[in-house]
Amino acid sequence: MNKSKVTDYDYIDFVIGTQKVYSCTEVERVQPDESNSPAHDGKVETYAITPEELGLQRAEFAAIKGGTSAAEAAEQVRAVLGGAPGAKLDMVLLNAGAALLAAGKADDLQSGIALAREVIASGAALKKLEDFTRFCKKGLEEKLRFPMLGNRSREKGD
Repeated sequence: MNKSKVTDYDYIDFVIGTQKVYSCTEVERVQPDESNSPAHDGKVETYAITPEELGLQRAEFAAIKGGTSAAEAAEQVRAVLGGAPGAKLDMVLLNAGAALLAAGKADDLQSGIALAREVIASGAALKKLEDFTRFCKKGLEEKLRFPMLGNRSREKGD
């Protein structure tokens, strides 16, 4: 098993430098003890939400399980970013909405989900994935074509 490259100090630096931190878990797994919860600026809020409250469908784990191969997983990601309805899209919307809220790009979780839905519906999310894929393939092709170039740039500190 690969050891994590992120240390406790990295996490602490992240939390200290962040305005908002969100931590989510299933209610069945943990009942938070607010007296022992870490707080940023001394404020900890604990609340429960359901997918239905956010306009999303409740789903079983099997409905969001990833592919059994890299090709199948890539196909699923492209389908979700292409707007294919279902549990996988709802999961991505919820996570993206929470990220937008934490980043200060949304006022609440529902508006974060709405913004994520707009980005996916516009095709921008899928386009960004395609751009990133082309960028990675181009870099790999150049490294295969000029294998020594990668070593030289690292030696120069570029």
